[in-house]
Amino acid sequence: MLSWTASTDNVGVIGYDVYQDGIKINGGSVVSTSYNISGLSLNTPYTYLVRAIDAATNMSAASSSLLVTTLAAPDTEAPTAPTNLAVSGLTQSSLTLSWTGSTDNVGVAGTMVRPWPPAPRPPATPIPRHRPHQPGNPRHCVDSPGQGPRPKSRTTVSPLAGSPKWAPSTAPCRVPISRHFRGQNPQCGVAGSKIMELP
Repeated sequence: MLSWTASTDNVGVIGYDVYQDGIKINGGSVVSTSYNISGLSLNTPYTYLVRAIDAATNMSAASSSLLVTTLAAPDTEAPTAPTNLAVSGLTQSSLTLSWTGSTDNVGVAGTMVRPWPPAPRPPATPIPRHRPHQPGNPRHCVDSPGQGPRPKSRTTVSPLAGSPKWAPSTAPCRVPISRHFRGQNPQCGVAGSKIMELP
């Protein structure tokens, strides 16, 4: 709908004429300040102007012109697929892709290039869980790199001859083997120790 501000006159304005591309398009005078226009083409520019008419049939000068372009139809048709995909300039870290362009009823705006299939995500790094050492739990001994953990084993600790006792001991005490033996073990209640590995 086309609309405008009303004109003034010393006698009185009786109507308006509407022009589209220089041609009058209303039948009789338009008595309001708007006019509905139909039958236009899609995506087409039109120029409009209006003139006022008074009771003595005097016609005013034309209003300023207004350029309007109608809307295009919705684009529901996809472009054709690119063809003749080729590679050139291949190096260890780069390459150049080329192809024959697509066509479309409205126009191709651009081309999207992406790897296919998508590159897989790297596996997640597991978080190591360390169980705190508890008395009575054998520990693994780790040898030089590449040899991995040794099998678990146990030792027998007995009092040395002539060593003072600070708790009665009736039988050897079993403790976990460790790469670093730190002398007396309070679990055994001895001041001196002798280590023997059991089969």
